[in-house]
Amino acid sequence: MPINFWQTACLFGKKRYATDGESAYCAQCHDHVGDRWHGYPVDWNEVPTPLVRDWIKHGVVPRRVLRQAKRRKS
Repeated sequence: MPINFWQTACLFGKKRYATDGESAYCAQCHDHVGDRWHGYPVDWNEVPTPLVRDWIKHGVVPRRVLRQAKRRKS
């Protein structure tokens, strides 16, 4: 992933969350001194709801993406 992808990630608790508009990603810090994070894809239901709502509100993630992800899980 491009470096700017994680630079725009949102810190929520001790994890950072990011999206490319289609998929959700999470990162956890594994080196606090070097500020190094390990990122990986996650299901949309793992992203905190307030963050998802904010992304929808600001047009970062279309509602259709979430609907499609929900249908795939059913």
